[in-house]
Amino acid sequence: MTQRVMWMMILAYGSLMGCTTPVSYAPSNTPTAVEPVATKAKLKSLGLQYYWKGKVPLQPAEIITKMWAVDDLIYFLTNQRNLYAFNARVGVPMWAVNVTSKPEPIYAPTHYRGMQLTKEVGGVKEIQTPPSPEKIKSIDATLINTATRVVVIDGKGKVWRDFSYRNFSAGAKAATNGWNIYVPTPTKLAYCVRLNEAVTCWWRSINGGEMIKAPMIVYDKNVFIGTMDGTVKLMDTETGGHTWRKTLPGTIDTPFHVDGRGIFVACGDRNIHGLNFSGVALWYPCTFDSEFVGPMRATDRSLLQRTLGEGLCCVNVTTGKLRWSNTKLVKPVALIEGKMFCLDTAGNIQAINEITGKATITIPATGFDFVGTNLRAKSIYGATSNGIVYCIRHEDAGILTSEEFQRQ
Repeated sequence: MTQRVMWMMILAYGSLMGCTTPVSYAPSNTPTAVEPVATKAKLKSLGLQYYWKGKVPLQPAEIITKMWAVDDLIYFLTNQRNLYAFNARVGVPMWAVNVTSKPEPIYAPTHYRGMQLTKEVGGVKEIQTPPSPEKIKSIDATLINTATRVVVIDGKGKVWRDFSYRNFSAGAKAATNGWNIYVPTPTKLAYCVRLNEAVTCWWRSINGGEMIKAPMIVYDKNVFIGTMDGTVKLMDTETGGHTWRKTLPGTIDTPFHVDGRGIFVACGDRNIHGLNFSGVALWYPCTFDSEFVGPMRATDRSLLQRTLGEGLCCVNVTTGKLRWSNTKLVKPVALIEGKMFCLDTAGNIQAINEITGKATITIPATGFDFVGTNLRAKSIYGATSNGIVYCIRHEDAGILTSEEFQRQ
């Protein structure tokens, strides 16, 4: 992807980001966005503030189509297939890369601290004798994959890897352990590709050929897989060796969650299942009356999952019992000062008591085309399709550091 790094940093905050050369752009001819209804005075009355306001330097006729809030970054994907990275701490753009020239699916990016890559793609020697991870410098990397390729970008916008898959295509977001990537395919196979040499390490048929729709997850030297026949499967990250599998009574087609407490799956049988790392149920499944939609989110105390009929549902992660459900809520957005902020069906943001589900305040959010979700950031991120970005935080919030994101 030579010459695809389109720009890096700008004037104001240039010294903060280590950039000294400004880049000029033609003015965008996209329409001016409507300012959000939530005024500074309104936010102040709610104990909040606009922490910063920024601008994505879009090209003429370019508009944002997707937004992701990940760690201390905000990513924007546009109709021209450009990925922009924004510093979520101070509200300035960092870099932009054209992901692909093809009209193909582009999956959500992954931010990985400590990815281990050599500067150049390895050759035959490196394939036969891979370099030791301990001898390779670590980088703060963004990984994004399409149906046909993978791109790895560092924190300054330098592209470290840009290669096509060999003999397969991806059906979902790739997972990574900082050394390899793990890719599900529409042909009912899972592939492991080593990033340093851009070569396939292994591939496995999943349970005799079951399709994988939900993104795979890497956690603690295992690849966690959920399939359309309800199988939860663990494989060793290095060898692809089978660890164990358990079949649940329904499809797994929405993103599930894995952390140190276990594996939490919203299943096609309309139950949320909690499993430990041996496949044993943590609690009796939590049952719902309608189908699940969208990814599962987790806090220290709760699992959050949207359903088609009952809206956003909150489950006690320790007991598996339903705390509350709310048909007017679409997704969680942030946790700030003990309040859970959620986007509702009217496009507003409500502050909800995580335990009782009671709404305390409502923030008018008309004017936001996108609202990101990051339950660790203590911030609300909203954006317009023409690139105006807002950060809302508690009125007494101090400087937000990258270390805070890493500790959470």
